[in-house]
Amino acid sequence: MSTATKGLLLALLGYVVVGVAVFGRAFPADRLFVPMHTERLEPWRSDLSPERAAELADGEFTAASDKLISFRADDAITVAALRDGRVPLWNPTNAGGVPHLGQALYGVFYPFHVLYRWMAPERAYVWIALVHHVLAALFTFLWLRRIGVHGVGAFVGGLAFGFSTYLLARAHYYQYVECFGWLPCGLLLVESVVAGRRPIATSALLALVTGTVLLAGWPQTAVYTIWAWALLAVWRCAALELRTSWTKPAGAALLVLAGGTALCLPLEDSGDLLVRAFAPWVAVGLAFALCDGKAAFARRLAWPAGAIAGGGLLAMVQYLPAAEWAAWAGRQGMGAPEMLAAHGLRPTFLLDLVLPGLFGSPSFSHQGDLYHLPRLFALAPDDLGLAEHLGNLIENTLHVGLIAAALAVVGLVAGGARRTFAAALGFVAGAFALGWSFVVYPLFFGGWIVGLDPRRALGLLAFALCVLAGVGAGALVAGRGRGLARALAVGLGLLAAAALVAAGALDDRTLLAPLLAHAADLARAYGEALAVPADAEAAAAALVRSTLLRFGGCGLLTAGALLLLASRARPLVRFGPSSLVLAADLVLAGLPTTAPQPADGFLGPHPMIDHLRETVGTSGRLARYGANGLLGVSLSPNLAGAYGLDHRFGLLGAAVHLQVEDERGVDGRPGLRERQDS
Repeated sequence: MSTATKGLLLALLGYVVVGVAVFGRAFPADRLFVPMHTERLEPWRSDLSPERAAELADGEFTAASDKLISFRADDAITVAALRDGRVPLWNPTNAGGVPHLGQALYGVFYPFHVLYRWMAPERAYVWIALVHHVLAALFTFLWLRRIGVHGVGAFVGGLAFGFSTYLLARAHYYQYVECFGWLPCGLLLVESVVAGRRPIATSALLALVTGTVLLAGWPQTAVYTIWAWALLAVWRCAALELRTSWTKPAGAALLVLAGGTALCLPLEDSGDLLVRAFAPWVAVGLAFALCDGKAAFARRLAWPAGAIAGGGLLAMVQYLPAAEWAAWAGRQGMGAPEMLAAHGLRPTFLLDLVLPGLFGSPSFSHQGDLYHLPRLFALAPDDLGLAEHLGNLIENTLHVGLIAAALAVVGLVAGGARRTFAAALGFVAGAFALGWSFVVYPLFFGGWIVGLDPRRALGLLAFALCVLAGVGAGALVAGRGRGLARALAVGLGLLAAAALVAAGALDDRTLLAPLLAHAADLARAYGEALAVPADAEAAAAALVRSTLLRFGGCGLLTAGALLLLASRARPLVRFGPSSLVLAADLVLAGLPTTAPQPADGFLGPHPMIDHLRETVGTSGRLARYGANGLLGVSLSPNLAGAYGLDHRFGLLGAAVHLQVEDERGVDGRPGLRERQDS
């Protein structure tokens, strides 16, 4: 057995062990990998005993409840078709029947969903998550090895990405993992295609993987993944064929002129957007016309470009029906560039990279108290309407491990040529995620941007950081960057010690003083008195304290690991403990978001369908719920990426709202009468 094969098998074994440590709790027959239990929904919630409610609330992840409330209903349609031997093309449960393919957020034809033929989706979810996290880690390892990173560095990079809290916090939104999990696989295939290694076979594989990613659903994340592949293809072709062409004075002048124009133009309407989007590409085209090696460049680029286009054609079986229904979607018109920029990630949330969980708990309610302090920390007074949006862990989590973050700095500084693509990808993705449209919009045609939540580019940023971590680990093996690693160790150790002191010495009010002051400013801005419930204040203090304690402990371990990495000991001696610390850091951060739920009492795929048939005469999917028992039920909420169909759809598209609480009410709130609006 060759050394490369042994390294691959050892890496695979390590990733499987970490995967079982994270997801193994959902393997027993009495546990399910769902974010919350159906008994925690109304009307059953009102009948729960306090003991049962506390049992089910422990470890639930209500922020990811769409998996159970919306997508499990889609799975029910798929399961029924597969077990009847039919292709799942039609959903008969909504409005007399709608196309099951007419929605872009659900992967009807995603290959791994064939598991539903033999097991219930809530049983299959854990296997889908485990396989995709292991594949994400393994393909990252293989791509890093392909570009020349040392084996231990490639293992660190794969571990950091495959089990980053970025992915683990989204494990219940399997579309995220099913898209970004294939990101390094596509990069590996692009490398092979551009290098001319069996171009026909590798191009066919790239087309197949492209179609698979698009069929997973959630086209926003799929588009980001395919962007990375396209950028790498252009990057590699340019490096191979256009080494000197960009130094031509005319081409350089055009790029500077057009780029400067695009960056300086105000972004006030769609016309400005089009000018800014087209200007750099016009310059690139003109500069390319002045380049040497144009024919060779075009020939090389034709293979990956054709493969990606072919994959897009494969996915049209799902996207053509979705496009037809998109005209009726109730979420259209939300993609104006100004809105996207305003909804970008707040810079303070980048603290999540080293302090995971500081801005929210996995179990926060979608409709909790207005002054839920962890969420309000990053809000400005004019952002009241974005409280839920900004506090959503699904959108904001970035953590890839303290060691990985430190090694990424080493890789950026001492990584040599291998850092270039990761650094560029991280810059573009980070600028997009932060809503810096003046940087990102000039790089792409606006039609591909509008409608995408910028913070979903965090997937590319997380991947770039993990790649840089692998490059940094490889640089340390080669003896580069040791001084920087020691300096980072000292600085991180001091910060970790300060965090431990603060967590132990400060009382709750002192610890929360910045948060309370910010909440008071927000209340004054809206003419209200600050009224933070005692339990909310205590929960916020406990969250901040536990975050500081965890950071302090992991920080001290990471500082020691960095000092070991910077030593001259053998690679296995240096990187073995460091990999264990990284794995422990990631597993601990991911456990709250991957907690299983009890199987007993679980009410099945769509607990409200029969109730709706009896009360309102039709069936639908649950779209929203709140802690107060409010259920929002609409006719096919996910059609074409929509949570509802607007008035243009006519009477059949009218939303059906059902509010159900028994006479006792819920959590001390007044009870509501059961009613129907149509």
